[in-house]
Amino acid sequence: MDRVVTEKHKVTALLLGGVLAVLLLTSVFTRLTHDPVRMEQGQQAQDQEQMQRVQQLMAALQDNPEHVPTLVALAGAFLESENPEQAARFARKALDIKGDHPQALMYLATSQYRTHAHEEAARTLRQLLEITPDDPWVRYNLGIVLKYNLEQPEAATEHFRKAREDAASHPDLLDRLEHELEHDDS
Repeated sequence: MDRVVTEKHKVTALLLGGVLAVLLLTSVFTRLTHDPVRMEQGQQAQDQEQMQRVQQLMAALQDNPEHVPTLVALAGAFLESENPEQAARFARKALDIKGDHPQALMYLATSQYRTHAHEEAARTLRQLLEITPDDPWVRYNLGIVLKYNLEQPEAATEHFRKAREDAASHPDLLDRLEHELEHDDS
């Protein structure tokens, strides 16, 4: 039995070939861009850079153990490396020397939040709010802790409203505040 190849068969074969080529290219592209080994190597490089940064800061701290900017930088570095306990340790050391350092207070509050010490985080944020009363991010963060962790939605809403008054130069924060106020549980 002879087979007759029609134009219709040729077009179908070309389309199937094209689809297979697209699938193959997509597969290769996905493997190259989402290669777990490459992603892990990238994470390892970041971790190594972070470790080097911590080592440099620790060396600087040996020369001057009460240098507040170094203590605060260490707190930030430990937060970035997902070590909130160490971050809190260095933030507290900085606060022992300079009790009203805004960044040290923020790092301490963040550390407390990440370790689920929500009452302490709220207390630290309130202390920070006394120093920086016009900082809408502090009010926003306090509102988040109050609303979602301490079940105080009315107090949270008040902080969100006050933060909105000072957030004109922070469009991304305004969006977050609007979201929280639209989903007001009080």
